[in-house]
Amino acid sequence: MIEFLSTTPGVVACRLNRRIEPEDTDQLTHELQLAFENDGPVNLYYELDKDIEMSVRAIVHGLRNALDIFVRRDQLGRVAIVSDDTLMRALSKAESALLPGISYELFHQDQCYLAREWIEGSSALPRGQTVEILETDCDTIVGFVVDGKIAAEELHAIAAELNKRHKSAPPEGMILILRNYAGFEPSGAFHMDYIRMKLAMFSDLKKYAVVGAPKWMEKWITTLQPLIKMEIRTFELGQEDYAWAWLGAEPREKHPIIEPLIASS
Repeated sequence: MIEFLSTTPGVVACRLNRRIEPEDTDQLTHELQLAFENDGPVNLYYELDKDIEMSVRAIVHGLRNALDIFVRRDQLGRVAIVSDDTLMRALSKAESALLPGISYELFHQDQCYLAREWIEGSSALPRGQTVEILETDCDTIVGFVVDGKIAAEELHAIAAELNKRHKSAPPEGMILILRNYAGFEPSGAFHMDYIRMKLAMFSDLKKYAVVGAPKWMEKWITTLQPLIKMEIRTFELGQEDYAWAWLGAEPREKHPIIEPLIASS
């Protein structure tokens, strides 16, 4: 069963529950095609019941319809999937990997209000601010604090900030402080500004301090270090003073990399 939800222009929002039949997938495809006819970006909100079932015919029908939508993927803006079901979340993660360049986020049922705010444009970020920029007493040293999962929009903003600094006073040192780090939205890594920023980092940076790196990241850094010219050191949370001393700088003010709210469209 599919239920379409009241929402803002440019958004297709629906709730899927109980048993899904081919007629439901046809309805969804029809609504998406109508939205695509406006030529502007289309945001999608799917709320999936944990007891949802799909008939075999609905699965086959849905895959056939998905091919029609895939050719219009350039119009897709944000996609929010709300579900507590383990299988549905795993399938959604696999689907997101097939859609590089699209802001694709998974939410639990108790986060549905965050998903709606993000999809409808009243919030710039899917889960609020997770990245802050740290200004320092040295023009060529910059820092970032990450608390949570980095959204694609924040990756774009980080890239834009560092690319701007690269043109004036290229950073020679950087500190990254990770608190409750939960990864990043992969689609953001395919943006050309982000790729340009990473290349500039390897060219300009001499020292890179990572505070609070998880074990897997420490191993990756150890493997990478002999292959690059910049020096990377890891520090435990609580050793920030040692990291700053190694960089030869002190922190000053910090502020969000993106303003928390944007105007509703």
